Amino acid sequence: DGSTSASYTVSPVITTTYTVLGTSVNGCTNSDEIVVILLSPCQSLMMPNVFSPNHDGKNDVLQPYIVGIEVVTRFEVYDRWGERVFFDDDAKKGWDGKNNNNDDCQIGVYIYNIVTMCEGHSRVYKGNVTLIK
Repeated sequence: DGSTSASYTVSPVITTTYTVLGTSVNGCTNSDEIVVILLSPCQSLMMPNVFSPNHDGKNDVLQPYIVGIEVVTRFEVYDRWGERVFFDDDAKKGWDGKNNNNDDCQIGVYIYNIVTMCEGHSRVYKGNVTLIK
């Protein structure tokens, strides 16, 4: 807006790129850009990176911490060979460390995919988790 202030406060409602242009007293100019990314409150899912389904009552089930997400449409876990060992459309139940045959999975690193829906937008969360005993 042509402001000459050294600081400026903005409140974007969408992701916005701002360009700052400065001119020295000698007439030299320079510019820079900053992108303010606006995140939806729907984009809040955190996943532990280790769990231990050893039935001791502590971290026995892998569950995402979900804030503001309306629906989880898919929660999948794959072993290191790419075989899907777990699937559910309700991530709140979580994964108990058992495979599709209801056998205990081996200690190791597993990959998860979680698909969510919020405000009409789908989002995929991917990561890995270590199963220990």
